[in-house]
Amino acid sequence: MGGRKQSNIVNEEIVVKVGPRGDVVSRSVEWDESSYGNVKQILVTHGNAINSIQIIYDINGTVALAHRHGGDGDYFDCSNIVNEEIVVKVGPRGDVVSLSAEWDESSYGNVKQILVTHGNAINSIQIIYDINGTVALAHRHGGDGDYFDCISFEPSEYLTSIGGHYGPVEQRGAAVMRSLEFGTNRRKYGPFGWEEGTPFCFDFHSGLDFGGFHGRSTGSHLSALGIYVKSISLKHHFKPDPPQRHAAPPRLCSASVDPCACVPKHGLRLAARHSPTTLPLCYSVMTL
Repeated sequence: MGGRKQSNIVNEEIVVKVGPRGDVVSRSVEWDESSYGNVKQILVTHGNAINSIQIIYDINGTVALAHRHGGDGDYFDCSNIVNEEIVVKVGPRGDVVSLSAEWDESSYGNVKQILVTHGNAINSIQIIYDINGTVALAHRHGGDGDYFDCISFEPSEYLTSIGGHYGPVEQRGAAVMRSLEFGTNRRKYGPFGWEEGTPFCFDFHSGLDFGGFHGRSTGSHLSALGIYVKSISLKHHFKPDPPQRHAAPPRLCSASVDPCACVPKHGLRLAARHSPTTLPLCYSVMTL
């Protein structure tokens, strides 16, 4: 019947397990977050279905990031901690299965300029960062294009959204980024390239900040693009301290991403099943 399942006692409280609704008979992985604490944030990836959910809890004053349930499969790294901030890797969108080279620019700094070459697709992207007052030019990802555009940000300007399209340029060809558009707190830039293929969007809601780019590229095109987002609405104190990765100045090469440490299951109850699904179209975060 799928109604009330069971009752038990957690920390002298009666806890009733209700549901879940959905697929409860397949071999999807069952998970449980019983009595973790008060919910601070809910992270949801979605398109024509819910791809994943991830919860940030407040456990007696300690902010704890739980596991991510569902999502992009092998191409999503679990949330981790960079310089004591919660950083979430989202995406990438585009070609994530070919032999294109993977690159990562997590927590490099504030974006000063974005350099884009394009024609009927996005040929390359290159970012100029401001790292504690030092201007750093990162690698160019991709190749030459018919047109070149340079986006220059004002000192108080920052990214609020990134969108575009991806798909093959030729029939049966590999997917590449076909167009890109960047939104800031001041204006929109683009679109660059051709608005053909599958649309995607990354929107930064209240309480979030842009944390960096990652993606894949070949010698001729930008194959895939993803982002990092970091929470700016919470003070994070983890006990015991999980492994941390301190962001180093750019070495003008791809950076590796260490695995994260997720909270242990100790003592609100969330219980459900999940399985890897297709990539989501949009990514949203709600701050409670």
